[in-house]
Amino acid sequence: MEFRHIKNEKNGYIKAIDNEIQLGMITYYWEDSETIVVDHTEVNPLFEGNGIGSLLVKELLRFTDQNQIKIIPVCPFVKVVMTRMDRY
Repeated sequence: MEFRHIKNEKNGYIKAIDNEIQLGMITYYWEDSETIVVDHTEVNPLFEGNGIGSLLVKELLRFTDQNQIKIIPVCPFVKVVMTRMDRY
């Protein structure tokens, strides 16, 4: 599995891809130059229950940590995962 991160000035997303099949995606938009609002996480129904959503959140946290970006998690799933990881 690989993660593809696409971002621009207004928003971005991270996709989990395996053999060119999209397993899931997490989306966000920029609140300001140092903060993103994570608004949606989805997992392909064929791959639900395999931890894809949690892996997407971990990849998001890796990206934000490396770039010193703050997160506002409005997506309920992201809130739960971050709380379990003591990150929220």
